[in-house]
Amino acid sequence: MNSYQVVTIAPLVLGFDPGIVSFDACVSKVSGKTVEAGVPGDEPDRLRIVMEGGLSVIPDGNIIDCRFTVAQGADPGPMVVTFEGAGMSDANLTQIEATGTDGTITVTAAQPTPTATVLPPTPTATPTVTPGAGG
Repeated sequence: MNSYQVVTIAPLVLGFDPGIVSFDACVSKVSGKTVEAGVPGDEPDRLRIVMEGGLSVIPDGNIIDCRFTVAQGADPGPMVVTFEGAGMSDANLTQIEATGTDGTITVTAAQPTPTATVLPPTPTATPTVTPGAGG
């Protein structure tokens, strides 16, 4: 991406299965850039992300972190996150073609939480010896 001097991504569109996960939030990992992200009401299986802010170039590497919540009762296994497309531009507003690859979110089975059972103390009879008694 650096060779193109990308300064804005608007929008990056990802597809996902809303029956398995729901979108929570995205945050920018690039200093000086902000991220707005959301799922349109008429497309509950699409996440649209815009990254902008100033003319600093967006670097290669991880640039956005997004958080999803796994639906209760979702089966364990991989769920594909599809790259639907992205609009990008440089500082001169020249449009740049974007390509991407699909990814996955892996749902794992919930591990049971260990619980401790606390039993009440059991009274124990303690014999008492009384000196001089009986003989």
